[in-house]
Amino acid sequence: MVELQSEPDLSPDLQEAFDEAALIAREYLRFGGREPRLLFRREYLPLSRICELVLETNCNLRMPVGVEDNLRRLLRLRSRHRSSYSTGAGCLLKLINDKKQEGGG
Repeated sequence: MVELQSEPDLSPDLQEAFDEAALIAREYLRFGGREPRLLFRREYLPLSRICELVLETNCNLRMPVGVEDNLRRLLRLRSRHRSSYSTGAGCLLKLINDKKQEGGG
């Protein structure tokens, strides 16, 4: 039987990119326009791709409080339950995809 790793690593550069994506997303989700891109490993990637990369890691590492609070405001959540990077990335990706479907980017 293969044992699953409970907290896969999230590379520091991906963690930093997601933290920045979570901050940048606020304006994009509010005003729309073209989906912002972030420099990640010498390539400009849309916020949604940063989220997908985090999801691919299945990382259960807890997000820093500031990043988590920002996502809670975006999602209009009041829960104080701590969230992982994977959970946050999934939620942010859904918000971005919803914005794209309504014609915001």
